Amino acid sequence: MIKIEILNSNDLLRTGEYVFYKNYLTIGSHHTSDLFIDSDGLNKSHSTLFFKEDKLYVGNMDKEIYLHVNGKKTKGQKLLKKDDLIKLKTVEIMVIDYSITPTTSIQSYIEETLTSFKKENHPVLDFLLPEDSIDG
Repeated sequence: MIKIEILNSNDLLRTGEYVFYKNYLTIGSHHTSDLFIDSDGLNKSHSTLFFKEDKLYVGNMDKEIYLHVNGKKTKGQKLLKKDDLIKLKTVEIMVIDYSITPTTSIQSYIEETLTSFKKENHPVLDFLLPEDSIDG
């Protein structure tokens, strides 16, 4: 889980808090980025937030691009802590919280939810699963 807040951006619709339940987050101006921000100077695939062991890092996709963490210019990968401020061109992002999201827990949650829906014959199954795959 990575929880951030966009404090400042030319793309005003993107300001606010975001929570991502994943261990790798891409930030950029391309619509395929996990966090898509339409902002001046931001590359299509600008930066990533990612875990190494249980620590959160920020890194640039393009090794020639600098970023700022807590006002200090940096290149490459930088270890992050809660309340760190990342500046990517005109975009300011604060790290609010983070923890590794175990992929098995997500898979277990999905399986448990589907099992519960099947027991209840929940109407959402019509949209999630083809009719011939619902075995009750």
